[in-house]
Amino acid sequence: MQFRTVTVTFPHLVPLNNCNPESVVEVVSSIIGDDLIQLLTEQSNLYHSQNVEKWKVLPKTLNWSSITPEEMKKCLGLIILI
Repeated sequence: MQFRTVTVTFPHLVPLNNCNPESVVEVVSSIIGDDLIQLLTEQSNLYHSQNVEKWKVLPKTLNWSSITPEEMKKCLGLIILI
């Protein structure tokens, strides 16, 4: 059985001309809109507030601080890089 190589590009997501992103956050911003970032941030913080009682004994829960949109962009950027 032979496999063939398929190349997939997404030119409509990140413009190739004059595209020189300075950071992962800029790449994520060019792919994912601010409305979606805001929604993901709000829902993540809401999930934590709804479930904090379940995990209140864990050290991670004790050190929790609300996620910001900038942190969400960084997280998504790491996922994209992987």
